[in-house]
Amino acid sequence: MIRGLMSDEEWACLEPFVVERGPRSGRRPKDHRLVLDGIFWIARTGVAWRDLHEHFGKWSSVYRQFRRWTLSGLFANSEHALKLITLHNSKGREFDGVALICMNNGSIPHFSTSTQEAYDEARRLFYVGLTRAKRVLIVASDQSHWKNTPTPFISEAGLG
Repeated sequence: MIRGLMSDEEWACLEPFVVERGPRSGRRPKDHRLVLDGIFWIARTGVAWRDLHEHFGKWSSVYRQFRRWTLSGLFANSEHALKLITLHNSKGREFDGVALICMNNGSIPHFSTSTQEAYDEARRLFYVGLTRAKRVLIVASDQSHWKNTPTPFISEAGLG
């Protein structure tokens, strides 16, 4: 099983951006959610497209859909685009809606965090993410397995 896949709540937030409406043109992906999970997996791991895990299907199909969405402006820098950015890159920006996904203990703070300074930096980054939302904020953690627990920063911020 692949770790860090989207929860149902995260998918509900992102689905309106990626599910095509209107007349059909060409074959559509069988599962937009799986394709988007594959794109997130590539972004998270930094591996080459050809090394995409087989769980997500053929790498070329996932890449082709990524290109289609990119060319259609889905990830463009406009008001109505879906923006995928890291907490580090969100500093100084504001958005109408923000979804912080995969906010699990082990992701933030990272399981290898060993000093108080690194822990405090992770907490600061979490708060940076929280303060980017103007109107809507969604904080989601994957609890599909009993070992997955939400980041302690969620309760520290009074959200859990």
